[in-house]
Amino acid sequence: MINQSSLQNNIRRDVVYADTINWKFGVLVGCGMLAALLSGYSFNKVLVGSDIGGVWRILFFSSLSLLLSGIVLKSLILKTKKAVLGVAILEFAMLALPFLGMIFNSLRLILLLVLFSLLYFVYAYVYGFIDQGSSLSIKFFGRARVVLGKAATGLVLFGVLGVFLVYNFKDFNITSQMAQNFIKPTTFIIGRYIPQFHPQVSVNDLIYGIVRDRYGIPEDTPQSAIDEVVVEVRGQLSEFLHIQLRGQEKLSEVLAESFNVFIKNAEKDRNTYFIGAAFLTLFLLIRGIAPLFNFIVALFAFLIYELLIAVNFIAVISEQKSKEVVLME
Repeated sequence: MINQSSLQNNIRRDVVYADTINWKFGVLVGCGMLAALLSGYSFNKVLVGSDIGGVWRILFFSSLSLLLSGIVLKSLILKTKKAVLGVAILEFAMLALPFLGMIFNSLRLILLLVLFSLLYFVYAYVYGFIDQGSSLSIKFFGRARVVLGKAATGLVLFGVLGVFLVYNFKDFNITSQMAQNFIKPTTFIIGRYIPQFHPQVSVNDLIYGIVRDRYGIPEDTPQSAIDEVVVEVRGQLSEFLHIQLRGQEKLSEVLAESFNVFIKNAEKDRNTYFIGAAFLTLFLLIRGIAPLFNFIVALFAFLIYELLIAVNFIAVISEQKSKEVVLME
């Protein structure tokens, strides 16, 4: 006969121990709050153009690395939900403090996005806390990968918000050289469909090539008729781009000028669709390169972790817990 019984099963697992009521815990939390405040303040300085000599930029990346490293370490140490939520909210508040006035003076959508940033920031801590409870051994880099991934999403979201809150887009311009650098990598692919496509091709030559290849203009067509078509297409293109085209401009020059005009018009009209598209593009771009930065931060956090163990600031111990399991006899 098979009976079900509830038995006590003792399980040993590794945990990082740091007394949450002594000065060591206060130091960790204080350093995290200071790193968050410095990250927000230096980022604000970079955005407003006060970064003389790159000092604020260096401070921003340094403090951000410390902040993220601290998140990984505290995800190993914090043992209660209240502590997790409290530390996460305090650090995010310090991060947002330099932007506080602009946030509350902005649209409700901005406030909502800030809330989402906070939730993702808290989620990083909570996820680490949950993962800690389900692991029998400490897998530092595995924990760092998931925690930093969640934290990066929240921080990138808040960072992009900061750009749109602080940065003066009226002063933003791209040069023809920047446009050329952007176009050049696409030449190989687009050139398969438009042979004339090149950063240095003139507007007239590009239009002529497209018209000739796409519409199959007979060789005996008078040049005057072709010129009329080119002028007509150029006029339509000028109207679409809101710039005056004479035909001799290079493609890179046209792209740079049209982009700058578009930016200024969008800033002047506060075009919601443009701002939304630009926000999403910038978020995806920065979030896409975040894993590389996270990898560097994980290595940095591991060095701090080992150093704290070496100086007996924290300790890795095995704790024994009882867990109820159901067996069949």
